[in-house]
Amino acid sequence: MNAAMTPRAGLMTALDSGDENTLRAAARTYLKQAREKQFHLFDEGAPVSQLIRDHSDMLDWLLQQLWKHFLPETTSSLLAVGGYGRQELHPYSDIDLLILCKQTPAATEQEQLSAFLTFLWDLGLDVGSAVRTPEQCYEEGRQDVTIATNLLEARLITGEASAMQAIDSLWSRPDFWPINAFFNAKVAEQEQRRKKVEGTLYQLEPNIKECPGGLRDIQTIYWIAKRILHSQSLYELIRHHLITPEEFARLDAAGRTLHRLRFALHRYRGRREDRLLFDNQMLLAEKLHIEGKTENARIERLMQGFYRSTRTVMNLNEILLTDFKERIFSPNHQPRSLNARFQVVDDLLDIKQDEAFEQNPATILEAFLLFTYHPELKGLRARTIRLIQQALPFLDESFHQDEVHKTLFTALLHQPHGVFHALKYMHKYGVLEKYIPQFQKITGRMQFNMFHAYPVDEHTLLVLRHIRRFFVNAYEWELPTAHQIAQQLCRPYCLYLAGLFHDITKGDEPHSETGAMFAQQWCKAHNLPKRDTALISWLVRNHLIFSDTAQKQDITDPEVIRRFAQQVETRERLDYLYLLTLADVLSTSPDVWNDWKNALFLELYNETARALDTHLETPRNQAAKALQAQENAKTRLKKMGYASSDYAALWRNLIKTDFFARYQPDHIARLTQLLARADKPFVHLSEPPVRGATEIVIYTQDRDFLFMQVTEQLEKAQLSIMDAHTYALEDDSLLMLFYVLDNDGHPLQDDRHRAKIRDTLLDTLSTPYKPSRFTPRLDRKLRCFNVPTQIEFETLNDHQTALRLSTLDVPGLLACVAQTLVENDVRLHEAKIATVGEKAEDTFIISTRTDKALSEEQQHQLQTVLLEQISCR
Repeated sequence: MNAAMTPRAGLMTALDSGDENTLRAAARTYLKQAREKQFHLFDEGAPVSQLIRDHSDMLDWLLQQLWKHFLPETTSSLLAVGGYGRQELHPYSDIDLLILCKQTPAATEQEQLSAFLTFLWDLGLDVGSAVRTPEQCYEEGRQDVTIATNLLEARLITGEASAMQAIDSLWSRPDFWPINAFFNAKVAEQEQRRKKVEGTLYQLEPNIKECPGGLRDIQTIYWIAKRILHSQSLYELIRHHLITPEEFARLDAAGRTLHRLRFALHRYRGRREDRLLFDNQMLLAEKLHIEGKTENARIERLMQGFYRSTRTVMNLNEILLTDFKERIFSPNHQPRSLNARFQVVDDLLDIKQDEAFEQNPATILEAFLLFTYHPELKGLRARTIRLIQQALPFLDESFHQDEVHKTLFTALLHQPHGVFHALKYMHKYGVLEKYIPQFQKITGRMQFNMFHAYPVDEHTLLVLRHIRRFFVNAYEWELPTAHQIAQQLCRPYCLYLAGLFHDITKGDEPHSETGAMFAQQWCKAHNLPKRDTALISWLVRNHLIFSDTAQKQDITDPEVIRRFAQQVETRERLDYLYLLTLADVLSTSPDVWNDWKNALFLELYNETARALDTHLETPRNQAAKALQAQENAKTRLKKMGYASSDYAALWRNLIKTDFFARYQPDHIARLTQLLARADKPFVHLSEPPVRGATEIVIYTQDRDFLFMQVTEQLEKAQLSIMDAHTYALEDDSLLMLFYVLDNDGHPLQDDRHRAKIRDTLLDTLSTPYKPSRFTPRLDRKLRCFNVPTQIEFETLNDHQTALRLSTLDVPGLLACVAQTLVENDVRLHEAKIATVGEKAEDTFIISTRTDKALSEEQQHQLQTVLLEQISCR
């Protein structure tokens, strides 16, 4: 081919040559240069809406030429469907084609069609095709709304105009997806899609097309509008008074943002990619030159723009579908009056006068207050949503400073029912941000980590949702203790406000302190009682301490409980803090909560409640607790038929450890029953679970590297170690207790699985140690995070040192730490494991081989070696 020849001219020359290899090379050059031109224009700032239309036009021309080449005498027609039919073709989008034949193709034409499609695949195009007659389109489409939807957006590429007429005529048949059936099917399809992500706007790694508020939600509006009104674009909805010019501008802007991100993914990944995976977020933040002081700040800014766009789409999607539904199903609705200002239409709240919200902003707050009085209401009517949003620009500072408005909002919070739904609707339609301007700053604010699955505003709403469920009898079975405590609260509205404000200043760190100050100022401005103001402010300031204490400290130690009880001070504060903490953790991510955490939180709550109750005696220290536990365990063992002589040797060997101070009498009695007559090596996996996890008991002769070998096997079995304790007995035996969960955060359920792990561990105990380092493959998501390793030491007493490690939670980390400790003559007594998203925050209780606390020199040496080993992983 002449170097000066354009790709289009080169393709025409190749077509004339009749040589398929020459044609294939020319077509690839045409596609390559067309794509490169698009990428250059994108980098120069060209609008993506034009680029994806141009891409469609470019492909149309190519397919027209190839169609004539491979099927010169055909009477069949080539149609574009799907995104290609809409002319929304991204660089590496799949190419959906419908080959419409007047009758079933003869053998010769079938061969020509096969050659045509094979050639397209050879060019690297991801082609999806169907060969059908109009009648086959009718039969297939009638059975499947997805096929029918493809036909709805079909577009002729080449062939006879009668082909499009045949497709269009299908929609006039009475049994081919009449308007009401099509509407219901598309709405059900959208609802099913949203259920996959639990109905939330947000995910850690959202799909730009499929997520709620994504491009598919815009397409749903288009499909329904096209079916009902025969609209060729969403802009035409303005003419039908289904959308205002302002709403169209917002929807169009949101769609442009989503298309730009999708185009950028294709452009910089060099393949079809619609998911904003962590590494893709990093890539786009860099390539799109998002501003921010740090990489994380740039990523969070990128995602905040994405989330705000999806929120706009989801909002307008609801308004328009509600409007469509009313037109189809309730054209002659009969309103029912609620009061002088509001009425109900088809279970939706509606304002009577269009000017009411602008003339009297208090009416806006009254609308949401009515949801707490009328649980039968299913939402707001579309026109009412529009009128609220049209009034928003007129709401200034007086909106949240007006005394009447303050009275209405606090009245809403005091209602026994409907508080969560009222606040959810206020946020959904932009009112909450107007009444509490600080909320705007956290709306769509994403945190680039694996712990927080939702942006701050969505997380906050989920906290309020869980708080509501604590009070509802129907959900008592979920968390019975929480439900019981909630029923006894005198001022539930304080808990709602603490939930609303606990992350209100996220980003202004320390957000617990700045949030507490904000809460205090807000409560004072709303004339709340001093006692309630103090409680709400205290809860916001301390909303992290319950979780931190339960997961990172030894809550079997009476001194830990005593210190925590001093922080809490009263049983009332403990009750509110426990419920707030539960709601906070439950709302962080679907994968965070498990029975192990539930057991930890319950234990901390009960022990602290006991410490705060002055009528109950609590052990003063570990020694007193150990003695008390031994006496009570003896009583239980006697009832089980055990004499003191049966377990005297075992207890004598354990007496210098903290075994008896750590466990409750029932637990000590159960372990004694297992171990008193056991032959070593001994391995036992609990059934039923212990504290919400599978307890693994290992009793064997002590030797170097045992703990490391066991943790390595457990991690190879893909078990999460939640807690671990080791006890070096006086007779040179070793007792190890591990508490583990499977990959889904559950105890081990299957008998065969437990037996397999038991056999593996017995083999490990019987196998001599061979030095090696377990180096599992790092998870894709973890590679995206740069978590600095931090190591701190605290001398607990003359005999023990606490090593606190914060680092990336890579597989095999615990085995690596255990091996490093042994190689440096350090004895491990306890490992307390806490994982926060991608970060491991583990605490190890250690000593020298002679049971002495580590000196400063030994600490420094160990820190150096650990940093070196962890950095190599």
